[in-house]
Amino acid sequence: MLWRATHRGTGQVAAVKILHHELAAQPELVLRFEREAEAASRLQHPNIAEVYERGRLRDGRPYFVMEYVDGIDLDSYLTARGTLSPQEVVPILEQLSSALETTHAHGIVHRDLKASNVLLGRRDGSLRVVLLDFGVAKLLEDSSPRLTGSRAMIGTPSCMAPEQIRCEAVSAQTDVYALGSLTYHMLTGQQPFWNENLIVTLYLHLNTPAPPPSSAGGVAPVFDEVVTRAMNKERAARYSSVSAFIAALRAAHDEAHGTTRASQPAMQPSPALGLYIHVYAEPGCLDNPDDEMLDDMESILPEVEHYLTSRGYLLAHDNGNSALYVQPMPERPVDELTRRRQAISTAVALRGEIAARPNRDDRVLVSIYLHVADARLDGDAVRGGALLDLAEWVPGSNGEGIFGSSAVMHRLDTPSDPVTRDPIRFYRITTGN
Repeated sequence: MLWRATHRGTGQVAAVKILHHELAAQPELVLRFEREAEAASRLQHPNIAEVYERGRLRDGRPYFVMEYVDGIDLDSYLTARGTLSPQEVVPILEQLSSALETTHAHGIVHRDLKASNVLLGRRDGSLRVVLLDFGVAKLLEDSSPRLTGSRAMIGTPSCMAPEQIRCEAVSAQTDVYALGSLTYHMLTGQQPFWNENLIVTLYLHLNTPAPPPSSAGGVAPVFDEVVTRAMNKERAARYSSVSAFIAALRAAHDEAHGTTRASQPAMQPSPALGLYIHVYAEPGCLDNPDDEMLDDMESILPEVEHYLTSRGYLLAHDNGNSALYVQPMPERPVDELTRRRQAISTAVALRGEIAARPNRDDRVLVSIYLHVADARLDGDAVRGGALLDLAEWVPGSNGEGIFGSSAVMHRLDTPSDPVTRDPIRFYRITTGN
């Protein structure tokens, strides 16, 4: 379980990771959890979340407290965007590779490098990439008890190197293989090897040459050799380090400049309306949550998705307790004004549906934010734009209710007093509006 917490003395926001009750009774899983904290605490790097402290709760469950990073995981970002251009891929992988270099220098192989373990945040207005989840990391020189038997396969099948599947010793080049797989995923929007049948997926990793990214369409062939070399079945044929891989990727990017998708006519961003919904609990209620409250929290967003998609909204982002929905704005000013009014009415009606849900728990709160900004829409997919940069416009919590930005409320009898001025002015919308 991962909780957001605030330090009582300093007010510093942190993330607290606690092992589930049902897992805490399994010594091997407790040891693995504590190894994650140990591995992460060894590392001091701007692209790795800092571990502040670790220990055990009164009931014996292990926990550790680490830096809270506000952002979106790369997997959700790719789901919203579809694919990324090489110009976007290289800066992300440069920061990620820097984190892995430090990891390898400390004798640690991550072993589970995938999009959902990479967080995209911001620091001082710039992109910050953070490597997460050292739960299956291998401490190469560790002599403490083994976590698994000699034939236990550890990792995620979609990004496993052949030596992981064969339960052989891992090395830094195991992460190079996963980095090549992640690069393919970012450039093409697809996993290089994926099948609904797990056995087939593992077979492909073991026996089938890595597909060149250009075969998926829209990627310059100059990237093919870089990715397929990183994913070579024989580790000796891969790049010797992640720094060697990123240098080759950067060189391919420079060579392809002007010939990749970025040089082709891109979808022009256009104004779109965003409806962001955040589900949370009253302060203190998550300290010792019960099943009824958690069940109620988890029931809301699926209902919201059905409600909004049936009314023409596109799901652009969902992280489990919040979601962003997008709808294009019409070109004519009079229609644009009508669309904003309709959006407010939709938000008010949606809030009414949520309030009337069966088995409602009064400790569960919902905030809805409306904003207008540019987005790149491609059919039923949202490919990018300022509206997807939630950190730039979604404010801190202003309590339960509906809030419209100045861009939404313009010429709609805007209240005189804004709720917040940072970073964008928002106004509370009452059901009377």
